[in-house]
Amino acid sequence: LLVESRAQGHALKVESAYRSYEDQARVFATIKEIGRAARPGHSEHQLGSVIDLRIPTGAAIAWLQTTLRSLVLSKVIQRRSSD
Repeated sequence: LLVESRAQGHALKVESAYRSYEDQARVFATIKEIGRAARPGHSEHQLGSVIDLRIPTGAAIAWLQTTLRSLVLSKVIQRRSSD
């Protein structure tokens, strides 16, 4: 996804990925906006199953939405054709 985004002229970057319990506690304690960070022990970052992306422009957001829709649709089609 990152390679393709760069090829399309969008500089997406991984802002955050896996976080330990201690890292999540630090993030939770320092985030000022309620709901922007999960309590330690409740974050999918601790499972290593999510990433936060830095998306620099509105055009990059639009590209990402279109690309992710295509990827999800492709997976659904693959799954249905294998049933």
